[in-house]
Amino acid sequence: MKQTHPPVVRDDNDPVPHPVKGLRIGILDRPTGEWASHPNGIAEWDGERWLYTDPEEGMVVFNEEEGKAFLFTNNEWVDIDE
Repeated sequence: MKQTHPPVVRDDNDPVPHPVKGLRIGILDRPTGEWASHPNGIAEWDGERWLYTDPEEGMVVFNEEEGKAFLFTNNEWVDIDE
């Protein structure tokens, strides 16, 4: 079953230095720093700390920067708009 999650602004491997509350970033497959243990996950800044959603098979998320939806399948994000 596909689980659609709120959109992310963009993807990155590195934590954002000065995030604003509610910022959601798709973590790429080689994260650094505080994000290091959450490859392919989603980080959301709650105003004080990062909250993480780790990927699950069938998860769908829209990337606003790319204007595309992605499906997490077989341990990777796949562009479902192609």
